[in-house]
Amino acid sequence: MKKFTDWLFEQIDMSVIGTENVIDKISANYDKAKVAIDLVRKYDQTLPQQAKLLLDISTVAPLSKNVYGLYNSTENTNILGPEVEQKMALRFGKQVWEKYKEKLEHLPLAVLKKQLKVYPEIDLNKIRTSSVINVNINRNRQAWMGKPNADALAILEIASTIVHEATHAMDVKNGINPTEDRAIAAERKFKEWVYANMKTLINDPVLKAVGFENIAAGP
Repeated sequence: MKKFTDWLFEQIDMSVIGTENVIDKISANYDKAKVAIDLVRKYDQTLPQQAKLLLDISTVAPLSKNVYGLYNSTENTNILGPEVEQKMALRFGKQVWEKYKEKLEHLPLAVLKKQLKVYPEIDLNKIRTSSVINVNINRNRQAWMGKPNADALAILEIASTIVHEATHAMDVKNGINPTEDRAIAAERKFKEWVYANMKTLINDPVLKAVGFENIAAGP
């Protein structure tokens, strides 16, 4: 029988690890959700490398629970890569490495790097984490359905939820206790950026098509 971790790695598109690209699984439920992901990506481009929200997010997945979004650190996987794996096997022996590999793949990244930093031959910068964040499309759209500019407002709500959950993921990666206060503050900062840069953003034909300019003064 295939191990869970082997199956999980098959689900991860390695081309998105360490980039601001993500596997989009929410647009199947609402085709304009991809606009929300792209809006967060635009925001990411203004942030320093260590603060980029989507850098270690592999997947934005749908959620059925009656909450806006969810991040669960147990869905994280450390992507060690072939070079690190080879050096770990040489350092500890192949049998020991294979025995503990699965545990290392699911340790908090900050803890893993702390444990491995005593081995100079292992390049810690090559170890990435792959996080999944979950977004409830219906819950994010619910407040705006039937109102003017519903799509534009829903897109902003979905994007804010992505920022919220990605902040939790980043905190866990950095060994910081993830709190709602920090995630809400990140949402607020994101929305401030959106409204401050609205004149530039509405030049994007996709945002213009959904009436983004109509929410320039807020909901």
